[in-house]
Amino acid sequence: MRNLFAVLIAVFVFVACSPNIRDDFDSVFNKYNDALVSSDLRSTFIFVSDKAKDEYMKSCEASKNARIFEYRITKKSVDELKRTARVDVAIDYYMLNSNRVKTLRYAQEWAHVEENKEKEWKLLTPLPEFK
Repeated sequence: MRNLFAVLIAVFVFVACSPNIRDDFDSVFNKYNDALVSSDLRSTFIFVSDKAKDEYMKSCEASKNARIFEYRITKKSVDELKRTARVDVAIDYYMLNSNRVKTLRYAQEWAHVEENKEKEWKLLTPLPEFK
């Protein structure tokens, strides 16, 4: 009986201490989008999966004249079993050579992956094309 009680307590402590994958995603997602608004696109590289970094870097280079000043979440879904997330974001921005405000949609695909011996949320999609 004591062993069963000890096992139950151990399981309860483990479950209570394990991070909530959805809360973890929300935190990473918000930090990424806040970095986008800061217009320092290079600071966003830490959120990108190693497999997607080359394509993401190309999209950053193509977006260097864009200034993002606001984003809005239009749809968000997190699949805790598959450890994936999809977020549709509306981005308000302007180009440095124009004073016209534009809005575009950015479909972000995320996965909870193991990179560098750590499990963390990583972005799988490049930036959209800013025109």
